[in-house]
Amino acid sequence: MPDSDKSKRKGEGKKVPWTFPQKSLEDAIRIAKVIDEKNAGNPMPAQALATAVGFRQAQDWRFQDLLRAANQYGLVTGSGPKAQVSITKLGQDIVAPSAPSQRVEGLLKAFRSVKTSRMLKSSTAGSGFLRMSSF
Repeated sequence: MPDSDKSKRKGEGKKVPWTFPQKSLEDAIRIAKVIDEKNAGNPMPAQALATAVGFRQAQDWRFQDLLRAANQYGLVTGSGPKAQVSITKLGQDIVAPSAPSQRVEGLLKAFRSVKTSRMLKSSTAGSGFLRMSSF
């Protein structure tokens, strides 16, 4: 391998933190909904939450991705297999709104809470790319 190829590969081993949720907002809402429906909105241990969502273990990477996404959207607090997971006010506004407009506002706020979506919104301003009918 030529030296120039080696120099290009030096930085490949470094992990860059993932800042955008790997799951959709719709999927992440499942976490908040389960907390609201199964535990009356009270905090739940991650293991009980994982089981309620359909996973056997809280350590399951698929559950961890879903929980991380719910955190990134601002729907819940608490991450990791041993965490107490609590629904936030934003999550509550989405799964149990007191008015229909509260859910719509909550969905937009959750979407916009992700750094990359804020950049997307500013780069598509005025284009009509993000419309309320999308939700």
